[in-house]
Amino acid sequence: MNVRTRISISLLLLALTLALGIMLARQPTFISLAGEDQPPYEFVAPIVAIPNGSVGIWQVGQTDVEVTSKTAIDTTAGPARPGAWAWIKAVSSQGILRALAVRILAQDEVPPYVDVHGIVRKVSGDTWIISGRQVRVHPGTRILGNRSPQGSVATVRGHMEGTTLVADIIMLSSPAEEANRVEFLGRLEEVRGTTWVVDGIEIEVPQTVKAPPIGTLVGVRGQAKDTSRVRAEELMVQQAPNTFLEGWLIDANADKRVWRILTSEQGKNTGREVRVSLPANVPVDERVGLARVGARVEVIGASLDGESVEASFVRVLEARQAYFTGVLVYIPEDPYAFPWTIEKASPQSEGTIRVWVRSTTVFDRPISEYRLGDRVAVSGVRGDDGTIIARMISHSKR
Repeated sequence: MNVRTRISISLLLLALTLALGIMLARQPTFISLAGEDQPPYEFVAPIVAIPNGSVGIWQVGQTDVEVTSKTAIDTTAGPARPGAWAWIKAVSSQGILRALAVRILAQDEVPPYVDVHGIVRKVSGDTWIISGRQVRVHPGTRILGNRSPQGSVATVRGHMEGTTLVADIIMLSSPAEEANRVEFLGRLEEVRGTTWVVDGIEIEVPQTVKAPPIGTLVGVRGQAKDTSRVRAEELMVQQAPNTFLEGWLIDANADKRVWRILTSEQGKNTGREVRVSLPANVPVDERVGLARVGARVEVIGASLDGESVEASFVRVLEARQAYFTGVLVYIPEDPYAFPWTIEKASPQSEGTIRVWVRSTTVFDRPISEYRLGDRVAVSGVRGDDGTIIARMISHSKR
């Protein structure tokens, strides 16, 4: 692969982010590219009304969303009903907001804040319409970006007051600015005055910035001038990593700064737990999904001791398709021949789930050590028959 091709792929695939995303970098926020006129966007809010049979118009917060037979609906955490909180991924088509995916949130997943990202379609008094979503702006709302709201791309972080989304912070930019905004992590290969070469991409930096040693891991946020040059807006010089981990995120503290990772190694289905700390400026690549419990992730960082790592970069490799915790009530004599039965722990999700274990399923201990009554966490893929094909099973501390 030649340099230009590699640069083009890097700029296309590496996560695009707004300045608000930079300030709130490690919160569980998904920000989509808004270079198109009708960008898909995601939000969470309580369900107000839902039609019989699920297909039809749902009222989620103050937003009407059309759910079709093609919408992927995940009710692992509980049934879809008024009062339950839902995560929505939707696109606007011919003036109608259509849901691509809906996931019912467990009680411990309901956020204290809500994020919305999209184009400002209308401003009427204290109400903004952002890609079909009503957002109330109050005198205390902090608005960043020196431009007129209407027609701009807005990233909003706010909170719910009843069914109303109230904005706390809004970042405004133009579609062109966001289309050219890039964020990536790479190694410093060359320094030519105020031009640094990071993974083959030329980075324009201010004269006052002193270059670190060649080979240093550098995080870059800025504006792409073309396929081979980026004007840096923020640089993060990382310590040289000596540890590369891949595994499942099985726990995270309240501020998402400390994770527990169940590592996975090729050819082995028993992993080990590693504690991962994330400093405030650590970039997290969430292009394929959110970095939340149940996701498979890659961690680059420095080993602090045999059981803990300080991360310098995190990438989500696979978003969780289905995730729940519960108590083991049945383990077949042959653990691979028949599904395991797990009684779900959430009070909103009564009932049991049948879970298929495969040779590729990753466990936190030898499979023979699992016992009836163990409290476990399962991440996997939900089948059409309602069973789960487990990709990871660990003993849950929740």
